[in-house]
Amino acid sequence: NGQTISLTAKNAKRVTVRLSDSLVNLDDELTVKLNGRVKFTGTVTRLKSELSRSLEERVDNTSAASAKITVGSDKQVWINGNKVDEVFLDAGEYRTVLFEDDSNRVLASTRFQVIPKRPKLTGVRNPDGSLTLTFEGSLEYGPTVAGPWQQLGWSSPRTVSITSKQRFFRSKN
Repeated sequence: NGQTISLTAKNAKRVTVRLSDSLVNLDDELTVKLNGRVKFTGTVTRLKSELSRSLEERVDNTSAASAKITVGSDKQVWINGNKVDEVFLDAGEYRTVLFEDDSNRVLASTRFQVIPKRPKLTGVRNPDGSLTLTFEGSLEYGPTVAGPWQQLGWSSPRTVSITSKQRFFRSKN
């Protein structure tokens, strides 16, 4: 449906969808749902290798896929064979140095910083006064904006009734 792919799968741990521009616009963000739950929202890169693999398996250029996405019952998502959000370096500051051959002569050096992706959190006030929270990662709440924070075992989205207590929510990876 437009840029949303809704899948229903029983007794399957993983489902792979082969993507092409005839199915969705790969230049735009797409959403993949499995059994009613959003598993992925973002863009997917076209690869010649995926196109070749698709044509090897099925010699039909009208159904050739230039990308693929695999989702399952867990949180892992694979795009074109690579795990999404796989962390190579932890958050922090780094310095890389390229040396000449076996010497200690520096050819190039650079510093860079790895900043973790912040999870999204949105809240929508409902007509009955309740609040629907949609979030990535886990949800925490606290009595003040500075905490102390306590983790909630909720899945997204979650509707909460508003009480007289003031609460602050945050999502955390």
